[in-house]
Amino acid sequence: NICTLALASGGYCVGMKNYAESKKQYDSAICSLCICITIFIFSLLSAMPFIWKIILSIPVTYQLPMFIGIISGCPRDFWGASERYSQRYKKLVFVTIFTSIGVLILQVICCLCEIWEDRVSAVIWGSVIPSVLVGTPILISILKKGKVLFDKDIWKGTIAFNVVLIPYYMSITFLNQIDRGMIERFIS
Repeated sequence: NICTLALASGGYCVGMKNYAESKKQYDSAICSLCICITIFIFSLLSAMPFIWKIILSIPVTYQLPMFIGIISGCPRDFWGASERYSQRYKKLVFVTIFTSIGVLILQVICCLCEIWEDRVSAVIWGSVIPSVLVGTPILISILKKGKVLFDKDIWKGTIAFNVVLIPYYMSITFLNQIDRGMIERFIS
């Protein structure tokens, strides 16, 4: 949520309503904003790798695949939100099923190939690869149609709207993950 400011959530639907006449440009500007924020946070955390271990309890080796997954997942999330907003579900269902099956198959293949140092890395990469395969063509399509990487008004309005919602989205994530953290602390 911090890396993407939860841009594909409620704020995106508000933006599609506010920029209905220039939706393609809005999509393109939002995708580039999401990628810029993610790259900034990736750079910041790369400069201070100890934060991963201390605050997030995540080994540094998982940093790159996680950020690749976030960047490739952004366009897919925006496209999916746009399809739901327009009530077009056929392509969305196909892409969702394709991605889900691809993740399952590639995670098993990655675990069996033993290319990575541990199974967690294999599972992470197994989920990132389908995300990249689906997200990259969607990103290219969005950027080609919109032809806008930066729009001051769109970026400013979107950031202002979504920054306020970050505590809300983080609380949802926290509540969804608290059981895992408690189990890890008690069982180690």
